Amino acid sequence: MDRSLATFAAALLLGTSLSACSTLDFGSGSNSAPTQKTAIKGNTSAHSMAADLDVQIHAAQAQRQSGDYAGATRALGQLMLVTPDDPRIVGEYGKTLAQQGRTKESLDFLKRAVQLSPNDWTVYSAMGVAYDQQGDYPNARVAYQQALAIRPGEPTVLNNYALSRLQAGDAAGARQLMAQAQASGASNPKIAQNVALIESYAPTQKPAAVASTPSPAKATTTASNNKTVPVTV
Repeated sequence: MDRSLATFAAALLLGTSLSACSTLDFGSGSNSAPTQKTAIKGNTSAHSMAADLDVQIHAAQAQRQSGDYAGATRALGQLMLVTPDDPRIVGEYGKTLAQQGRTKESLDFLKRAVQLSPNDWTVYSAMGVAYDQQGDYPNARVAYQQALAIRPGEPTVLNNYALSRLQAGDAAGARQLMAQAQASGASNPKIAQNVALIESYAPTQKPAAVASTPSPAKATTTASNNKTVPVTV
């Protein structure tokens, strides 16, 4: 990986909050004591299973965030054998594949996750990153905008979107989005660093310096020509 590409990979962010939700069936039997005990036992078991699933999902997520992509993939693959339509598991698997550079596969799972849970902004943001890996900036733009429609002003989405626009040659758009990310995520030092990163690739041009300053499109050519990058999703 060349230096400029590695810099972009390190600059990507994505929020990964998970929501735990389980639907419990309390039954509708008689009021006899044995039935009540059975219902209580069933409820306890359902709660226990849901809690255990949450723990395993968070453990796999921690593996991904620590860089153990192989371990996260194995754990999530096993969970999908048991609960193949849990959007948290499917989405997390797609994010892990994206970080491994397995872009086409990751998009298949991320699209499925969106079908299962259309209001998860983290999945749309991950889709944007995956499309960026392919150099498909128009679809990346749509994905980021969908994420922001669900989660307006989310700094991690704005950060990724800004870097996407920079790679697409839209330096002005990149600066505007990164300014919004900085305003929304003032406590995130990585976003502050990325403001300087964007200026280093596409500095704001003064009229007198236009003739001697590379155009924003040229400044980002190296980063945009390489499509498959390990990213922090």
